[in-house]
Amino acid sequence: MRNRLKWKEQVAFITGASSGLGRSLAIELSKRKTTLILLGRNPSSLDELKKKCTENGSASYSLRYDLTNLDSFSDVYGKIISKIKKNPTLLFNCAGYNPPGFIMDTPVNVFEENFRVNTFAPVLLIQQMLPKMLKNNFGVIVNIMSSGMYHSFPGMGSYCSSKMALAALHESLKTELDGTSVRTLYVNPGAFQSNYFQNMRPHGALQTYNFQSKVAASVKKPEIVVEKIISAIEDGGDEIDLSTWKDKIGCHLNYWMPRFIDKMIVKSNKALLEYRDKYFQRISHKKNSVGKKYQ
Repeated sequence: MRNRLKWKEQVAFITGASSGLGRSLAIELSKRKTTLILLGRNPSSLDELKKKCTENGSASYSLRYDLTNLDSFSDVYGKIISKIKKNPTLLFNCAGYNPPGFIMDTPVNVFEENFRVNTFAPVLLIQQMLPKMLKNNFGVIVNIMSSGMYHSFPGMGSYCSSKMALAALHESLKTELDGTSVRTLYVNPGAFQSNYFQNMRPHGALQTYNFQSKVAASVKKPEIVVEKIISAIEDGGDEIDLSTWKDKIGCHLNYWMPRFIDKMIVKSNKALLEYRDKYFQRISHKKNSVGKKYQ
């Protein structure tokens, strides 16, 4: 039975609000007069979004912050909560990014930054907001996942491993909150229209690889995902999986037939692996410098 949630009484904290799913979610919630705390890195996009949400009748607050730097977040968060004098009842961990690169030549600090945004930031935000949610006997924590958590792909080791870690953390959190008044919602949105490929920050050999031309453009609008999220919150749902049938079947086959899935992934990434071969051929002619760099 649908729970008639009083959206106007809720306070939603949304990361990654500058674009994509976070932005669409903010606009929809603003129509429901939910108080919004919008976190993102792009000041002009945040200002435009805040203006739109305010025009829709929502009390909206923008927070420009880069989640690769988590050290000062607690202070920044404390200041904005003191300003609005309300604690979030809904947390949407939408922020995320993908820095493609072969493991061999992607700097360790890139992995660290990727994990800060995709994995550690959600943990920190949960730690900041969960105590008040429990005290007030209500809260919903929404974590945005990826099909990349089912199986990693060539050139995506950093992104996929960070999402796999987030999925494991979500599973732990779900069981830790069992029997409490705070719920978790796991969302795998699948492919949807966004600036995902434009926002990629490739490293090493893949800096010159054109991902966008090699991957079919998504057709699903983010509003469809938002609609599913809203319905799940109202209906008490705890999981949304909008990935393709191939991803869903692949998830099970990866458990029972991992070698078969490996072969399928290699086959579907033929262009990227051919690009890899050319790159390896180039560096093989620089044995001395390569040896020093990768030994």
